[in-house]
Amino acid sequence: MPIMLSNSLTYKFAPLAMILFMAFGYSANISPSHQKKISKEIAVLWPNTAIQIDELSLSETEKDNASKIGIEKIYSLSNDQEKLGYLVYLFVPSKLDYFDIGLIYGLDCKVKSMKILAYREDHGGEVGSKRWLKQFIGLGEDDPISLNEDIQGISGATISCESATKGTRETTIFLSKLTQSK
Repeated sequence: MPIMLSNSLTYKFAPLAMILFMAFGYSANISPSHQKKISKEIAVLWPNTAIQIDELSLSETEKDNASKIGIEKIYSLSNDQEKLGYLVYLFVPSKLDYFDIGLIYGLDCKVKSMKILAYREDHGGEVGSKRWLKQFIGLGEDDPISLNEDIQGISGATISCESATKGTRETTIFLSKLTQSK
């Protein structure tokens, strides 16, 4: 049964939505705070739409290749009538740790939304700013997605900018190839 997400209800009923997501295939491995942030993004992209989130099943080879990029999970997003896009959880390195990214793609495998879900460093957290992240919106497999060409870096966050850009580029290419083969 799909879950109805709407802009106004998402904020009031986020705990209930998280429980329902986990009950209907949304992985328990993904933290509740990550689920809440992604739920809000989905509600913005598809307001007043019941969204079904189903984990994509990958072969062992696909899982290995995804893991090398830093992809933790890939989900299909759909409503009652059609598939709408994909949700990818990505973990990339910062200077001393890793940070978590949520990427939402359209069916064309172009980035619709990008959100830094957790950043665990004292420096470089500017990569989570909406202004910086909006540079990725609309980029797909045919776009180079390269730092200081398509994506402008942030002074003081060089390693994080490079990791987020590289991870997004590799994830976009992987997802495009994956969806073409299925």
